[in-house]
Amino acid sequence: MKIWNYITGELIRTLTQHSGGVKTVVSIANTDYFVSIISIRNISSGHIWNFRNGTLFRSLYYSNPISVTSIANSDYLAFGNMDNTITILNYKNWEWLHTLTMHTGAVKSVASIPNTDYIISGSDDKTIKIWNYTSGKLLANLSMHDGSVYSVAAIPYTNKIISGSLGQITIIWDLNITVNQTGKRNCSVGLFSYYTTILPNARKAALIIYVQIIRLENV
Repeated sequence: MKIWNYITGELIRTLTQHSGGVKTVVSIANTDYFVSIISIRNISSGHIWNFRNGTLFRSLYYSNPISVTSIANSDYLAFGNMDNTITILNYKNWEWLHTLTMHTGAVKSVASIPNTDYIISGSDDKTIKIWNYTSGKLLANLSMHDGSVYSVAAIPYTNKIISGSLGQITIIWDLNITVNQTGKRNCSVGLFSYYTTILPNARKAALIIYVQIIRLENV
């Protein structure tokens, strides 16, 4: 793994303490840490590093994690796992909060919805699920995709989330998040729009992705 100054392009540090392929890296906001998932012979593990001094802080060798997100405004991480579960744990003390078990396929992507207690997950079971990470409660099950869901994300400064699947469909979902008189949030979901894409070659794929980003700026 390499740490860069994105403004100058300068290479700051190279981390070589791992012996497998690096599948993903995610920063933990407002800290000196980031998370990596490393795979060796199809067995994955999660690791937390201090990017300032390059030291390994903690490692996770359970559940075969394949995706990870830092949950906004909290000390928690959400790992999506090959065993169809999502693990919520505190990165500081490595204590489990919940194991979420409603997916029936590997959890390929997880994301946090800012300013809420909600996370999103996408799976090989072709569904997206929205969870309250503090209670472990499943809030919504979204099933418009016709292939494995490889990517989910919240669209900043909107009530929308976006998902992409192996079936070459990108879907934008409209969340209606309300707060009742007791301060509890409620969530409902509707289909905002979707785009079907055909990707015959890399050049056209890049063009379609660019067009989608332009469309997102106007939603």
